[in-house]
Amino acid sequence: MQHYPFVVDERPYCVWGSGLQDRNRHFLVRIDTEYFRFAADSFARNSTDQSALRVGLGLRLTYSHALEAFLALLFAGIQAPSCVLPWLARYTLDDLRALVAKVQARKAVLNRVGLDAPDWQVISRTVHRYLVLEDKEKEERIKSGFADFWTLLASEFASDPVHWEYNSIKHGMRVTPGGAHIWAGIEHEYAVPPPPNEIQYMGGSVFGTSFSQVERLGGLKTNIRLRRHARNWNPEGLFSSIDLIGMSIHNVVSYLQILNGTPPQEVRFVWPENLENFGVPPNKRPSLNDITMDEVIDESQIKFLSSEEILATYR
Repeated sequence: MQHYPFVVDERPYCVWGSGLQDRNRHFLVRIDTEYFRFAADSFARNSTDQSALRVGLGLRLTYSHALEAFLALLFAGIQAPSCVLPWLARYTLDDLRALVAKVQARKAVLNRVGLDAPDWQVISRTVHRYLVLEDKEKEERIKSGFADFWTLLASEFASDPVHWEYNSIKHGMRVTPGGAHIWAGIEHEYAVPPPPNEIQYMGGSVFGTSFSQVERLGGLKTNIRLRRHARNWNPEGLFSSIDLIGMSIHNVVSYLQILNGTPPQEVRFVWPENLENFGVPPNKRPSLNDITMDEVIDESQIKFLSSEEILATYR
């Protein structure tokens, strides 16, 4: 009987069973690191003028799913390289966000791989420790390129609107596909729009989502409001990022296989053919990303309902 103690962020667990090491190796070998690129390619092949918004939404969900999968696998490898699957079975999105925040702030993360308050450069060099090339300049550019890309991913993952959008897509399909645009002008008279020639286009995108996020009113869990949000994105930028995330997943898996006994010469690491392709080019980003607009609610004008009063409406 074997056992491995581990933590998810700082929450302790211990997994028990026979052949745990073999099961861990078997799991790592069977991870499909090409899945997200396959999914993105499948959406792209089915893109038509009529299906463009659906394809864009599919790419956005694939990107968000790939981002979560990468970060989960990465932190599982940092905190529990000998029991990756149990870690993955216990984490939540809140755990990932907490771990990402610690790395961004260079705070200590409990780990099994000898990291002391790491940033993304340190983590990339740890994952790519066994990537050794004769061309040292190229080797350095690859390791730094992934670190820079992971820094961008972490910043997006930590964003509340990105988190809300992802949950709104995957839980109940609570989004409306399509981007948002903003025009602005100064009123000459209250509530009277200015002339069309004085209204300026501020930016937007054909592709994106609109959704509503729940907020508490009066500091109570039982009284809430909906606030409208919109997010814009470019499918080409998502496609490029999904490709790089797939490579990142592949390299994390290679690193974990080595930690679990596979000889380094039997695994491979991957990187973009063109090392200038790390990150999303500026011309593939929307001119306007996040928009939040809704009515103003004066809480002093509300008589909040208690739990009992709410339940009484069902009797």
